[in-house]
Amino acid sequence: MADATTSRPNPLARQPVTVVAHFANRRYAEMAKTRLDEAAIDALVIADDAGGIRPDLEHVHGVKLGVLQHEASDARATLIDAGWTDEVLLDLRSDERATNDDTLSLLLWIAGGLALAAALAVAVAFALGAL
Repeated sequence: MADATTSRPNPLARQPVTVVAHFANRRYAEMAKTRLDEAAIDALVIADDAGGIRPDLEHVHGVKLGVLQHEASDARATLIDAGWTDEVLLDLRSDERATNDDTLSLLLWIAGGLALAAALAVAVAFALGAL
């Protein structure tokens, strides 16, 4: 017997998700998700914030709200009707921006890795007395 804390299966799992909105932080994304839930539209908050542990990372890419592809237009209409402005809702060219964001993320990740490797090399050289 399932208890009251058991949640239903996530309908968004393993299905294509379309991003319909972009927010400055998780709080606003969660508010919009609640509105979509009330309209019987399943939504998913997508944030690169280490599972909520590092909310400061939200400011790098923002927080996205995704829905099933076939519900995207209904979700956008629901958010607009609820008073969310067009500034937070993505336009149809969002895929190009997402690709640019992904490229920037990769470059920053590589630069960070190189900086860490250089710092580690200096620390090892110092510990061995080479510096």
